[in-house]
Amino acid sequence: MFFAIAQCFGVIGPVLYGALIGTGTNLFKLFIGYLIGGGIMIAGGVVELLLGVPAQGKSLEAVARPLSAAAPLHNASCSPGCQPSRTGTSAAA
Repeated sequence: MFFAIAQCFGVIGPVLYGALIGTGTNLFKLFIGYLIGGGIMIAGGVVELLLGVPAQGKSLEAVARPLSAAAPLHNASCSPGCQPSRTGTSAAA
């Protein structure tokens, strides 16, 4: 979702700044463009403060479990002679 939103801003960015720059005669419009860009950067910083995790110096696997990771096998509910299944329920051998 975040990637899709970023791509939308990436698409409208050149059009927006092209319209703001125009022929270069109205510098106030360019100033407004820089204020918009600065506001977006500040909003990104606030989102990071709210949703960010301490990840500096850590591998990606240490920060979040990989999406392709298999569910752990649960041996607690398995009596001797049965094989645990991936859902945690035991199946007779």
